[in-house]
Amino acid sequence: MAKDLEIRAIIENIAEPGDEAEQAGAGGEQDLGDAGDHAWVLPGVDSDLCPADDAGEAARAMIATVTQILFIFVFLLLLLGALLVVSDAGARRAFRIALHRRVARLRPPRYAIVGDSLAAQCDWRPLRRRPFDVLRLSLGGATLKDIGALIVEARMMGARCFVIDGGLNDLLFDAAPLTQIDHDFRALLRRLPEDARGVLMLAPHIADAAQAPRIDEMNRLMRALAEARGLAVVDLAPQLSQDGARRAEMTDDGLHFSPLAAKLWVQAARERLLRDGLA
Repeated sequence: MAKDLEIRAIIENIAEPGDEAEQAGAGGEQDLGDAGDHAWVLPGVDSDLCPADDAGEAARAMIATVTQILFIFVFLLLLLGALLVVSDAGARRAFRIALHRRVARLRPPRYAIVGDSLAAQCDWRPLRRRPFDVLRLSLGGATLKDIGALIVEARMMGARCFVIDGGLNDLLFDAAPLTQIDHDFRALLRRLPEDARGVLMLAPHIADAAQAPRIDEMNRLMRALAEARGLAVVDLAPQLSQDGARRAEMTDDGLHFSPLAAKLWVQAARERLLRDGLA
């Protein structure tokens, strides 16, 4: 009898497998319910942020970085293009004149330099008070007809004061007779604005003294026409030449200016403009 009671007590203390499963299930449901009622928070993590917000911030940061890289890349390409443009003399001249056209809409140039390679190789900054004051249109190899076209271009930008040189290319390389030079120079002067002021720089002698008589004859003609038009005339033959030939220190190749001659040329033009109240 006692043994039967002992066996029954042992059986009652043993939990049936089904009861454990039900208890576990009930506990699991309670845990899930609690998880649904309360936010799931990890230690050390701001409860205001969620993984979706982090992903959005990262995407925006990446887009901003890529945009900056593209901007820098485009800027470098434009800078490289500008450097390539200004490295070529012709392209550099075109670029400079294009800038002058834009500035001229607000403020016309004080002076326009129109002529051949002699004027083109000179540094005209001594005439400048402000940027874009001096419009340099001179072109190597330009004839009197070409210089007339340069005057028209300067007029379109509002220029009224001119420094002009030319004639040597017509005389020496085109072998133009004096009658042709007379015709072309008159046409050049007609292209000036009616109220134009300025200076004509007479053609200098070259290293070959045999050309001096022809150069002098051309200069006499151009001086008379320019003065009749109201332009001042500058003749640097005494400083640049001796006995009809260019001084050795005043030329690098017998035709063009040395740095010293170019400096004297600009200085003489500036002094005459000052004397006439134009500088």
